[in-house]
Amino acid sequence: MNTNGVRSIGTAALLTSACALLFAACTSGPRLRHNHEFSLSPGQEHHAGLAKVLLLPLDSTNEKRVKGLDVANARIEALIVGHLESKGVTVERIDPRTFPGIREAARAHVLAERKSGDSGVVSTTFEFGDLVPEILAKLEKSPDLLIATDLVMRSAVYQGTRTIAWDGVRRRETVTDVHMTGSDLPAASVRAAVYSMDGTKVFAGFGGLEPVFRIDRANVKYVQRENLFEDERNLREGICIAFYPYFGVEEFCSR
Repeated sequence: MNTNGVRSIGTAALLTSACALLFAACTSGPRLRHNHEFSLSPGQEHHAGLAKVLLLPLDSTNEKRVKGLDVANARIEALIVGHLESKGVTVERIDPRTFPGIREAARAHVLAERKSGDSGVVSTTFEFGDLVPEILAKLEKSPDLLIATDLVMRSAVYQGTRTIAWDGVRRRETVTDVHMTGSDLPAASVRAAVYSMDGTKVFAGFGGLEPVFRIDRANVKYVQRENLFEDERNLREGICIAFYPYFGVEEFCSR
């Protein structure tokens, strides 16, 4: 996938997503208007005892950052904080300048522990959740949950001629005289992951934000949008969907 600004129009296979757990269908009435990929551990739904979360800086766990998606990180992170606070949760944040060093120190500690045999784990490969207990220890924090959010590239599909759908959202293409069909249109989503203090991932989900490209009618190709992430309604909806249904299936994520 070419994400450096230009992409030729084509029709590749749709990246199909499937629900991972407790629900018979990905959609829930009018709340989600396209398939929404998420995982939710049984018994881990939001509860009254959830009072404080530690929110990592945006893209802290992103191993595949895409050039050009970081144009509105501060705004998106502020909206994530607002969404969590609207659920009655106190959000504590980490200085993004210091967190990379803390993460790497935690990685080195876990790796050294495994090599020594003290951890009882032989593998030297690990996921981010394996680092969570050590990160919290180094920060001297004891939140109810730790939350990581990333901006990721996903594949959207045209439904009809001008409607683009992916990760729980639909967007209308503004071009009126070019009709498109097919799939594999690059689109940006926010990915949310919720961890318990022992590093168990209790929830993960995606919420669509915006298509990354617009149609260049003269040359019949995609070019990166100049106004990417400027529509706050799109951002709010995508963030809400990324956390759905962790805060309950009755939640309504509206644009």
